[in-house]
Amino acid sequence: MSLEAAIELSVMFGYGWLSRRRPSDFWFRISGIFFTLKVLFTMLAPGLTGLYLTQVFQPFAWGLIQVSAVYFISSIMSPEDKIKGQALFTSSHMIATVFGSLTGGFLLDHGGVGRMLLAGTIISAVGTVLLLVYGKKAARAS
Repeated sequence: MSLEAAIELSVMFGYGWLSRRRPSDFWFRISGIFFTLKVLFTMLAPGLTGLYLTQVFQPFAWGLIQVSAVYFISSIMSPEDKIKGQALFTSSHMIATVFGSLTGGFLLDHGGVGRMLLAGTIISAVGTVLLLVYGKKAARAS
C-alpha cells in the first residue's frame, strides 16, 4: 500500500501538466479504464508477484480519479453548484465504498476470491462503459 500511495502522488502532483494536454473529462474516463484493468489483472494474477505488478495501474486509477473528478465536476457544474457537485461526488463515492465492501465481503464468504474478483471486474467494466459514454457527453454539454 505504501508503494501504491507513493506512485499515486506522482500523478496527483503532475495533474496540472496532464490537464494542459487534455481536458478533465478525458482523464476522468481514463481513470475508469485503469480501474477496470487493475481489477482484471488482479483477478488474473497467478501469485504475489502478479499482484505487485498490478500496482502499475494504481496511479492512473485511484491517483487520477481523485484529481480529475474535482476538475471534471467543476467543469460541468454551474458556479453556484460546484460545491454541491463535489459533495455529491464524495457522498456517492463513500456510499459505493461501503456497499462495495459489504458486497465483496459477502461474495468472499459465500463464493470465494475468484467470484468476488469476477464480480468486481464485471461491475468495474460496466462502470467504465458508463463513464466513457456519459462522462464525455456531460463534459461536452456544458
